[in-house]
Amino acid sequence: MTTITIILFLLGGLWALRELIVGFWVWQRRRHYRHLHRVEVTQRFFGEVRDSLLDLVRQGQLSDQSETFRFFHFFDTFVLRRPDAYPQISSLLRQLLLSETDQSISSRLHEESQRWTSDTQKVVEQHAEALESLVISHSRLLRYLHNWWHSFSRLIPSPNIMDTARSKAKMFVYQQEDQTTQGLRAGQTKLRDLVGGRNNHFIAVG
Repeated sequence: MTTITIILFLLGGLWALRELIVGFWVWQRRRHYRHLHRVEVTQRFFGEVRDSLLDLVRQGQLSDQSETFRFFHFFDTFVLRRPDAYPQISSLLRQLLLSETDQSISSRLHEESQRWTSDTQKVVEQHAEALESLVISHSRLLRYLHNWWHSFSRLIPSPNIMDTARSKAKMFVYQQEDQTTQGLRAGQTKLRDLVGGRNNHFIAVG
């Protein structure tokens, strides 16, 4: 093998290595910017629902001393300040919403929910929808499946086939979920229980 051939091989190897490094760097940057976009979307959701909550107080439909206002205002602020703290947010939901003791926040919210106006119920439902953004943002698997489901559902017109596919897909998703996602989803379901109904959106309910 001549010296020129060796030099060409070395140059080719260096060029290939450079391409790999640049490609990896570009992939990392794109991943970072997609993450920032998801964070911004989540913050936008929770910023909007917090504004809706404050509107209820301004309109006199909800007392700023009520458990409903204090809980949702605290939770919205927590999410807005710590959008990447998914495990902590999940743990907070478990502690605040899923406790069944008589003195728990969940119990007091349930008592107040009997007196919620229709506008207050809409705001609580909006919080549940905002949690959907948090659930999907936390899990790469759920993001992929969420996008796949929207594409797949447009191709299958039969309601029976859709129901069967949804049930099987939900079962598969639940088996893959981690504790953080389960906590977020359980909190979302609890909020929808408080307003007296559940949506049947894929991935959005547990």
